[in-house]
Formats: sequence, C-alpha cells, structure tokens
Amino acid sequence: MSTSSSNILSSVYSASYFDSTLENSRLVVKQAMAKRMEKELADLNGKYDGKKAAGLEEQINALADQKQSIADYLSSVETGQKRMDSIRTALLSARDAVTKGSASAFDLYVNSINSWVGNQGDDSKSLIANNGSGNGQWRSDATFVSGGGQTVQLTHQFAGNDYDLIMDDGSVLQPDSKGAALIGKGETKFSDLSLSHLATLKAGDGSTISGTILQANGQTTFTDGNGKTYTGTGSTLTDTDGNSYALTTSDRVRITYADGHTADGTLKTGGLGMLHSWGYGDFNSSDPTAKAAAQEAAYAAIDAAIRKLGAIESNLYTEQAGLQGIATNIDGKSAMLSDEYDKVANEELTAKQAERRAIETRFQMATNSMALANQTASALITQMFNTSATYEAPDLTDIMLSQVSGQ
Repeated sequence: MSTSSSNILSSVYSASYFDSTLENSRLVVKQAMAKRMEKELADLNGKYDGKKAAGLEEQINALADQKQSIADYLSSVETGQKRMDSIRTALLSARDAVTKGSASAFDLYVNSINSWVGNQGDDSKSLIANNGSGNGQWRSDATFVSGGGQTVQLTHQFAGNDYDLIMDDGSVLQPDSKGAALIGKGETKFSDLSLSHLATLKAGDGSTISGTILQANGQTTFTDGNGKTYTGTGSTLTDTDGNSYALTTSDRVRITYADGHTADGTLKTGGLGMLHSWGYGDFNSSDPTAKAAAQEAAYAAIDAAIRKLGAIESNLYTEQAGLQGIATNIDGKSAMLSDEYDKVANEELTAKQAERRAIETRFQMATNSMALANQTASALITQMFNTSATYEAPDLTDIMLSQVSGQ
C-alpha cells in the first residue's frame, strides 16, 4: 500500500474517531441536561405541591360534615315541633273526656300522646321521646352542637306521660298502657285500683297527723287513719272543733285494691306528668263530691301538662333558631373558603404551567444550540481531515519537469 493510500485511510479513521467522540460527548451532555430538567420539574412540583389548596379543601369538607350533622339535629327538632299540635289536641280531647265522664276515652288520649312521642330506645335522635330509666327517673340529657364557631345546646324533654310507683316493699309498679293495668308485682287492671295522695297535718303543739287528702269544689278534705276529717281552702285546715293545722303534701300515695287492702309508696311522674284515669278517681261517680274531686284533679293535671308542653315547644323553637344560625354561618364560611380555594388552585396552576413551559423551553433551546454547535464542529473536523486526506505529494516526473521549466 502506498504512503498516500495509508495517509488517506488514517485521515478517514481519525475523522470518524473524532466525530464519534464528539457524538458521545453530545449524548452525555444531553443526558445531563435531561436529568437537570427532570430535577427542575421535580422541584417545581415540590414548590407547587397543592398543600394550600388541599388544606382549604379539607376545611370545606369538614364544614360540609358539620352542615350534615346540623341538618340531622335540625330534623330531630323539627320532628318534635310537628308533634306539638297533635299532643295539644290530645290533651284538649282528654279534657272533654273528663267532662263527659269517660275514663276509657281519657286513657285513650293519654296513650295517644305517648304514641306521638315514642320511646327513645326506638328513636335515639328524638328530643321528646320517653327516656325513662324504669325506676322513677327521666333524664334531661343535654347535647352541645357546634359548627361554624357557634354552639347550641339541645335538651331532651320528654313530651309524653309516664309514671312509676316506688312501693315501700321495694317493688316498682309501672303502667302497661296496652293492658290498662299496673305491672311489676303481678298485674292489676286499672279498674280494680284507686289512688289516694298522702299528706301530713301539723298541730300547734308540733304533733303530726298522717292521712289522705281529697280536693273538690275548691276545698281540701283531709282524712286521718281514724276517719276524722279536716277541711279548708288552702294550706291551713281545721277540725270540727275549730283547731287549725298546717297541711303538708308530698309525692307519697296509697293504692287501694278492689279487695280493700292498701299499699303505700312514692309516685314519680315523667314528661307532662299525667296519670291514667284510675289515678284521679271516678269521673262518672254517683257521689257528686267524688266525681268533682276526680274531675278537678284531672283538669289540674291537664292544665299543668299544657303549660309544660308550651315550655317544651318554646325551647324547640329556640333550638331551631340556633341550629339555623349555625347552618347559615357554615354556609357563609364554606362559600368564602370555596372562593379562596378556586383562587389558590387557579393561581398555582397558572404559575406552575408558566414555570414548566419556561423550563421546557430553556431545555429545548439548549438542545437546539448544542445540536447546531455539534453540526458546526463536525463539519470543521470533517473538512480538516478531508483536506489532509486528499493532498497528493508530487512524483519524480513532476519534480523533473518543474526543474526543467524552472518552476
């Protein structure tokens, strides 16, 4: 192989080598640039991580949960409100039954009130259901409902009728409305029972007398264990001799059974405080005094129940207003947070997109610049080696001719 051919091959190889080296370097630089862009994009995602928007969204969701909770409580309050008119109507109908002397109708209306309010064991969210413990206690549970920076107290107020008789022998007697009977120590029909209220008279010398009282036609009659009576129109009664005594009443009662035996105990009432008809006496008695006493006792119980119902209803409306205020406050805060969320999310998205485009544009421009520089460098190297490779040294004939010609 001639020296010229060898030089040509060497030049071609060198050009190829340098061009390959340049390409490898270009790839290394390009990979480094790609990693740099990847890091910048990762940093960008860290910068705009959405935490602020996520925090706002979390607050909005929390308010939505509070609003739902408020709606549930508000439903319970409004359900109680809807029962008020029906209960009031039943009380007025019970009064008519007393006037007409119908014990069965009276008991029917008393029971209908209990059906309207229900039992808390069946409806735990009710604010007016029977929540008696079965031993003469009815709770007045309070629930504090908070939301939107406000707090409202909801109080459970039993709006029906229930009672327990805690007897001196330790037994507890309760009404079985469906069976129209007292249960707890066997079962005794209401029709086989009568109830007397126990009281105490205190004489001037400090001695006391126990007995039962009967109120009729505006007058109170006290009867002691020997059958002696004391009468009066207020808290002071007198005997037939004109002696005065101070009357003290209590929740102590005496049950008289059909066979004549009696049992004493303590009467505990819950809710509106009404008893069934047997607890007042015979509305249709042939004895005018007994009839008047039974009717007056029932009327008094009904009037007291209507007043209690009014207080319960008023409280329900107060609770409703409070809950509605919380709901309105929550709506306002939720709207403000939603607007702020939209603003933050849009601002972050716009800024992130702008910075991402800047990073990608910078990378693309750098890539294009590098490609252009590589093309220029490659062309220069190729030209350099190609120029060297195509140069031909003069042979002997050329030298001799140049000498002859004087060149």
